[in-house]
Amino acid sequence: MTFNVNLRSLTLLFLVPLTIPWHTNAQTVSTETGMIKAYLYQLFGTDESLVTGTLYIGPARGSIEGSPFFIDSRWKTGSVRVENRVFDDVSLRYDVEINQFILSCATATLNNVQIGLRSTAIERITMEDRVFIPMPLSTDSTIITYAELLSEGKINYLVTRKKYLVLTNGSGMTDYIYREIIKQYLWYNNELVNFRRKSDLLDLLPGLKSEINQHTRQNRLKYKRKNLTDRALIIDYCNSILNQQQ
Repeated sequence: MTFNVNLRSLTLLFLVPLTIPWHTNAQTVSTETGMIKAYLYQLFGTDESLVTGTLYIGPARGSIEGSPFFIDSRWKTGSVRVENRVFDDVSLRYDVEINQFILSCATATLNNVQIGLRSTAIERITMEDRVFIPMPLSTDSTIITYAELLSEGKINYLVTRKKYLVLTNGSGMTDYIYREIIKQYLWYNNELVNFRRKSDLLDLLPGLKSEINQHTRQNRLKYKRKNLTDRALIIDYCNSILNQQQ
C-alpha cells in the first residue's frame, strides 16, 4: 500500500512525534513536549537558541525509491553555530525535501527524539567533512535555503539542492522516486552569480583568465556541471591567487 504523498506535507505541518500515539490528547502532547524542552535545556542551555522545539516525524513512507536526505539517511556527527555559539558533536541529518536540518537527541526516557533546527538562527553547520551556510541574499526569514560551501575565500562556491517526489507511472519497481535539482553559484564582491559554465567564472576575474586556463590545462580540471570536485579545485586556485594579491 502506498501513502499519499500529500500526507507528508500535512503531518509535517503539525510535526506530531513518532513517540506519541495518534489518539493521544492535547494534554499528553504538551507534557511530552515539556519533557523534551527540559532535556534540551540541560543539554544545550536555552534550547530556543538551537532548536524550534518542534518534533520531526520523518520522511514519507511507502513505495518510494531514494531518500529526501542529503547523500543518505545516515546520522552524521557535526556542529551547529547559532548566534555566536557552537554546539559540537551533535547528530544531524539534512532533509533536503523540506529544507531543514534535523537534530537527534537520545535520552533515557525519550529515545532518538528528532527535532528541527530553527533555520533563521543558523550561521553555519558541519556534517562530517561537509559545510553548509545560509544562502546569501536569503531575505525571507521563513524560507532560508542552505547552500553547501565547497570553496571558501574571496569567492565562495555554493551548491544548493532540492528534492521532490514524482510518479514513476508504473515504469519502475516503486510508485514514486525522488528527483534532485542541483544549482551552483559563485558569491563574489557581494554579488551572486549562477555558475553554469566556464565563462561565468572567467567573467568575474578577467585579469586572471590566462592563469586560470593554464592551471586547469596542467591539472586536467574540467568545468562540467556534474564534476563538483574539479570545480571546487578551480575555485580554490582562484582564491589562492586573490589572496596573494592582497
